[in-house]
Formats: sequence, structure tokens, C-alpha cells
Amino acid sequence: MSLQSHEKIWQLIPGDVSHQQGNPLVDSHAPAKEFPAILSYLNSFQDVVMVLEGSHSYGREPWIASVNQAFEDLTGYALEEAVGHPLTFLHGPQTRLTTWNRLKTALLHYEPIREELAFYNKNGDVFWLELDLAPLGRIEQDTMQWLLIGRNVTGRKTLENQVKEQDSLEKVRQLSAGVAHNFNNLLMVLMGYSEMLLGKFPVDDPKRTMIAKIQETTQQMAQITSQLVAFGQTSSSNPKPVDLSQEVAQQKSRIQGLLGDQITVSTNLRPNLATVLIDPSQLEQALVQLSLNAREAMPNGGTLSFETNVVFLDRETALHQLDCKPGFYIELLVSDTGKGMKPEVKTHVFEPFFTTKGAWEGSGLGLSTVYGIVKQNGGVIEVSSQEQCGTQFRLMFPVSLPQAADSQDLSGQTEVDKSVILLIEDTAEVRELLHYELESKGYTVLAAAHGREAIRLASQCPHPIHFVLSDVMMPGMNTRNMVDQLNKLQPGIRYLFMSGFSQEILEQHDLQAPTGCFLQKPFTSEEMNLKLNQLFNH
Repeated sequence: MSLQSHEKIWQLIPGDVSHQQGNPLVDSHAPAKEFPAILSYLNSFQDVVMVLEGSHSYGREPWIASVNQAFEDLTGYALEEAVGHPLTFLHGPQTRLTTWNRLKTALLHYEPIREELAFYNKNGDVFWLELDLAPLGRIEQDTMQWLLIGRNVTGRKTLENQVKEQDSLEKVRQLSAGVAHNFNNLLMVLMGYSEMLLGKFPVDDPKRTMIAKIQETTQQMAQITSQLVAFGQTSSSNPKPVDLSQEVAQQKSRIQGLLGDQITVSTNLRPNLATVLIDPSQLEQALVQLSLNAREAMPNGGTLSFETNVVFLDRETALHQLDCKPGFYIELLVSDTGKGMKPEVKTHVFEPFFTTKGAWEGSGLGLSTVYGIVKQNGGVIEVSSQEQCGTQFRLMFPVSLPQAADSQDLSGQTEVDKSVILLIEDTAEVRELLHYELESKGYTVLAAAHGREAIRLASQCPHPIHFVLSDVMMPGMNTRNMVDQLNKLQPGIRYLFMSGFSQEILEQHDLQAPTGCFLQKPFTSEEMNLKLNQLFNH
């Protein structure tokens, strides 16, 4: 940088200061011989230093008069490329106009201000500056100068945005799980009564066709709620030790069939990887959803690549960047050569119902389902993408030692004696349906809407209660306390829990149940009967 190009910076620092209309005026006849020392000092700053000039008579925004070396290093623009341009030449999509307007107002009124603003470097990458703007003085009759010092806070802003995104996703997950839970109760009623009605009409009765259509639609609705539940990390799963490389290799031909001839499926799978603990059906669902998403991004063909690796996440990376446990992970990279994503799309890509398709063209649940599956199985998922440069999803699952299979077979269907069942369900429609179904199978049913009513019925019952069929989450009494009191009243009682959430909710309520003795809503009458038989044989 030439000495001449920075002379005005020197004019603003030493010299006699006077005041006019409350603003400092600086003597422009400062001794230039001391300038090299000041220039060297400013160029040693790690913070960006800029001098802006502006004049009302020119009718345009203030322009850059000088910059230090930190500006060039951060933006990639040399001094000669920046001087004479308004600061707006560094603006981009994430630059907040409201913040910039506050800065412009401060410039016009010659007032100091501090703001944070997003700018873009020569390569188009965003960076954030914490700006301190202060008026320096008048160098000509109608020309003012301002000193602008910017501290690079890109790292902090990135972390803040990640935290906000995680908080936002967490709230959406909680909402989706709650909606799915309530919706599953309604589906229980539709499925149960339509099943009963179906059995009351002969095969050739036209009414049976209409009822079957209701059942079919209800099942489709149940599939949608299962995706919502998966996103909320509340779906029932059956994790097993899985070799990711083997699983992807087995699914390759199916994925190729889904994508068609225009898209090539490529794999780079490391053999003999350590296993991860994951539900194979959920992993298959995630692979299919990622492949379908890639197909949408490559309408004119391309390549979808799968790659597996072993990675180690240190404490700093795991806890502070990825919000997971440190240790060894198996990494699955799913990359396409498609059109990529805009930044605003990438920000919302895992949210349920978010879609770039038109109305009725997609549910917007595909990638949110993948997110829920990965999180539920203890994994981490990230996405990187740029427009016209493709997209890569990075899935990482913690390694797991193979566990011994449960040798106990609970699939037997021994006929249960005419037993007494204490049914506890707070949703009246579901309670009435289950009451009817259980009585039709020969059980004696005591129905309660909540824990306190269940304890009252159990204390007044003159006969032993063999089973408790109970929803996990109910108003009033805590389920764990209800179970403790029932155990005192009826020692040896057996429990079958049900919920619109997953079996993991038992742990949240400090509840234990024999393996497999949990019903995920919505369930059919046959599924309930099978679980009761399994519980009888336990």
C-alpha cells in the first residue's frame, strides 16, 4: 500500500481539534513526516479499520477512503479495489437492511453507533463485523469523514445461529411429537371401530368396500404420523448391531431402481467396519428418503455417492459443535451432484412440512424423518450444500459392540384365562373402544380415566387384577407413583403400557416393562391381543 493513499488517515489523528455544531474538526495540516509510524500501527491491528468519506452535495452514500491490511486480508479486496466504493459493495443476502439503515442514519447525523452487520468477501463468503462508527471531522467544506472499526465476530455468530437452529428444531420436534401423540389417539378410534364394522358385513356387501376404504385412508394417515413421531424422536425402534457398509451395499440395487437410469449410484464403502446400534428398518427408511431427495435435486441426471469411514470426535468437537458424546463414530456420506440449496433452504431443510415443491407435490416430511431417525439412534446429521455444486449429508453413528440376542421368545399365543384387566386411558373415545374390544375377548374390564381412579378401583375390586393396560402419560398422578401404589394393593400384577410416544418414554417416567410389552399407538385389536398373550407367558 502506498503512503499517499493513506495520508488522510494521518490527517485525522494528530493535530489541533476544534468543534463546530458539536462535531470535532481536525486540522488537515498535520505533520506528514510522522505518518509512517501511524500507518504501521494501524496495519498491525487485527481489527478492520476503515475511513469513510461523504458529502451531501455528491448525492450518494459515503464511500471508502482508506482501509488497513486487516480489511484486505478479511475481504480479499485490495485497497485500490475498495477505495471510492460505498460500503454497500460488501453487502449480500444476509445483510440486514434495518441494521444498515440505522448506520446510515448515524452517518447523516454524525453520531457514533455500534452495530453487527453481515458482509461478503470477494469469494462470496459471508462474514460478520461488530462495527464501531464514529465521526472524525470535516476535511473540506462539505466533506465529512468517519472512522469505522470492525471486529470479526463470524465464529461467534455462527455458533449463535447453530444454537438458535437447534433450539428451533427442538421446539418443532416437541410440537410434532405432541401433535402426533394426540392424532394417534384419534386414529386409534377410527381404526378400531372400522375394524369392528368390517366384520359385521359379508364380503359381497357394498358397505364393506366403503369401510375398507376408511381403513386404508386411516392407515395412510398413520404413516404420516409415524414420520412426525420419527422426527420428534419418539417412534418405537428395535436397534440391532449393523455394519453400515454392508447395509448400504445391500440397499444399492434397490436405490438404483428408485432413481432410474439417468442417475448413477456410486459407493466407496470401507469393509469390516465396527457395528453401530440402529434399527435396520429405520436405516433403510433414511437411505430411501435421502435417495429420493437426491433424485429431486438431479432432474437431468447425475451421481449419488455413498461413502463410509471411521471418525473420532474429540471432546471439543462433540460437545460444543455437534452436541453429542465424544468417541469413535461410523460416518456415512451421502452426496449428490444436483442443483444444491440456497442458504435459506439449507437452514430449514430438517423442519417438518418444509418443502420447496408446490402444493400437493410433497409432504415435506422426508428429511425431517431422516433427522429424527438419526437423532433417535444416537447419531449426528449435518448438511453442506451450495447452489449448482451439489449437496452432501453427513450421518455419524457411535460405534457399538454386538450385543447378545435376547434368547427369550415372547411370541407364543397361549390362550389367556378369563382375566381381570385394569384399563387406564385418559382419552374417553380410546378408553371406550379398548373397553369394548377387551370385553369382546372375554376379559373383565375395570376402566379408569386417570391414576387416582385406577387406585380406587383396584382397592375396591374383590378379585385379583391380572393385568394393567395403561397409557404412560396421563393427567394428575405421576405414572410411577400409580404403579407403586398398585403394586402394594395387588402384588404380582403385570403391566402393558401404551403410548403415542415411544417405549423410551418408559425410562423418562422411571418405568420398567418386560421386553416387547409396549404398544405403540395406533395399534389394532390383534396387536393388543398378541401383546397380552406375550405378557401372560412372561
